[in-house]
Amino acid sequence: MNRSHLNDKAFSDALSLTLNTSRSLAPRAAIGWCLLDTEEHVIACDATMAGAASTKLIHCLRQHAEHCQQLLLTLEPVQGIVNGRELIQVLDSSSCQQINIAHQMESRYLDADWLRWKETWSGELHYLAQSYVAGQLAAGIESVKQYRRPWVVAVCAADWFGRSLSLQDQCEGFAMKEQLNHYASQSRAVLFTPEQHAFVANLPEANSINEPIVPFEIYDFHALESLLNYWASEYRCNCVVYTNTHTLGYLLEQELVDEVIYYLADADNNSRLVDTSSMQALPTMNFTGWQTTSCSKAGDGCRLVLRRKSVASAYPSNSGLN
Repeated sequence: MNRSHLNDKAFSDALSLTLNTSRSLAPRAAIGWCLLDTEEHVIACDATMAGAASTKLIHCLRQHAEHCQQLLLTLEPVQGIVNGRELIQVLDSSSCQQINIAHQMESRYLDADWLRWKETWSGELHYLAQSYVAGQLAAGIESVKQYRRPWVVAVCAADWFGRSLSLQDQCEGFAMKEQLNHYASQSRAVLFTPEQHAFVANLPEANSINEPIVPFEIYDFHALESLLNYWASEYRCNCVVYTNTHTLGYLLEQELVDEVIYYLADADNNSRLVDTSSMQALPTMNFTGWQTTSCSKAGDGCRLVLRRKSVASAYPSNSGLN
């Protein structure tokens, strides 16, 4: 941590508050900020999902411009995500003398006005030590920039033979229902296969930033990538897919999924099968290059969280989707 901070404990607490506030909205696609006064007391702390409410940070800073000495950002303004020009104007008219960045992205993705301004700004700009949470908060934005699709989380339930189960049947307990709904609440795009219609019909009406949840049914695999590209063009940086094992196999094969939440039912589970294909036609799911990042008890079975090794190895594997 940079020694220019008057009170390292106060700043550390402010950083934790900012990261936790952001993570509660969308652990793979959120932007958070914290404003500190001259004594490093928190003036304001907030966050939004990437691509939504792009002026929220600017309004917050304008409101507290006179007393803000330091600005803590989870990442720098990204082109198309934050209006760098407006942010610069507010910063120049504020009392802010120090900006701290929790996660550093490649310059080619950053706002052009911001890049020019920070080179001549009279204040101090510091990049903090890399952390797991800060890096993951930017994962969806980086996916949009690199692959032209959101960060995709696939949620699937199956028996020990790989046959799909209805997610609705996994919602008998309140905790399980809340857990499954939480994935949609933390996303700006929702997809589902026809077999999961009963579950999707009972999703919350809005996500954690009060945007309406409008699920799209997957009718055609070939249209799936186009839809993800379209959402990327709208800077919708996170997507959840409530799926069956056949569609999951396709997502894996085409490298259209980044994280899999796999509910594995106990052998005596009586949940209704939604995959009625014969044992000889079971779906192929190739998890080569993937690793399990967590395993926990869930209902009558367990919940496995899997991610690509190339992504999971970049940070310690001590955190799941939640």
